[in-house]
Amino acid sequence: MPRRGRKPIPAISLFSGSGGMDLGFAREGFDIRVAVEVDPAACDTLRRNWPSYRHRLIERPLEDISTDELLTVAGLGVAEAGIVFGGPPCQPWCVAGNRLGFDDPRGLALLEFCRVVREAQPATFCIENVPGLLNLSDTSMPELIAEEINRGLAIKYQFASDVLNAAEYGVPQQRRRVFIVGWRTPGEFYFPAPTHQIASAPKRPWKKPARTVGDAFKGLPTPTPPSPIAHRVATTIPRRNERWYGKR
Repeated sequence: MPRRGRKPIPAISLFSGSGGMDLGFAREGFDIRVAVEVDPAACDTLRRNWPSYRHRLIERPLEDISTDELLTVAGLGVAEAGIVFGGPPCQPWCVAGNRLGFDDPRGLALLEFCRVVREAQPATFCIENVPGLLNLSDTSMPELIAEEINRGLAIKYQFASDVLNAAEYGVPQQRRRVFIVGWRTPGEFYFPAPTHQIASAPKRPWKKPARTVGDAFKGLPTPTPPSPIAHRVATTIPRRNERWYGKR
């Protein structure tokens, strides 16, 4: 439900996965008008947990989906979306992988995200990815993203980026991710200040104690055996690792 009774803000979700970012944006008052995801298991999860997605979910690669189709499913026109958000595939930029960048076909997904923003012209956008996106040796990704999105636009987007650690915001996991935010209206954007204390950060008396995995699991019922979908997905991991990283 929208917070404090605000009118829902129309949003477009790309690379939706199982809906983690969607849930966060929905809780902050955004109405997810259309979602795009290609993984069948993730799509099954979205449909089960979000019944309204049955007619809003497009289960195809983003490169095969025109911006006109996205806007039609969303019931929106150009410049009517409040935000386009998503986390394009991170494997091409991750330090744990081969860091092939755009030489990895999955790296081109980032350009597809830029294409949708450029053509749909939402008020804002938000990209989430691994910190390695920012430090490829031969490419300034913030500059490239700005160039791709602003190409041909009369009103240019302004940009802000930062690396945030989920543990500093109450998540029981040390998870550092880069967020790149853009907006077209006058003004400035500020990333939220950390709310939870982690060992590596300066101590502040107003911060809450960092949450642990034990905190998160406390009170949960005994787990059930893995579902057929979980077993099916698990069998694909060694093959994908061997394909992309040369090891199982």
